[in-house]
Amino acid sequence: AASGAEDAEAPQQAPYYWGIKDVQFDDGPREQYNWSTAMLDKVHSLTKLPSFMHTDCRGDQQRTPEFWFTTPGAGAKAHVD
Repeated sequence: AASGAEDAEAPQQAPYYWGIKDVQFDDGPREQYNWSTAMLDKVHSLTKLPSFMHTDCRGDQQRTPEFWFTTPGAGAKAHVD
């Protein structure tokens, strides 16, 4: 998908975003994207906390998983979640 960037030197392709974290919220995109809480549970079961991270970070890691898939030269606009 096009990134919408007006600057010719900026990435012109947008990444695919899988915000599976959003299925846990009432206004999440469950039906729009056919995502399910079973998918979120699978992500939880397969995600391990890296050894360099403090164990206090595990809660945030489990609550907010999201994935960005890109091709070379693609990028996302700067944003704050």
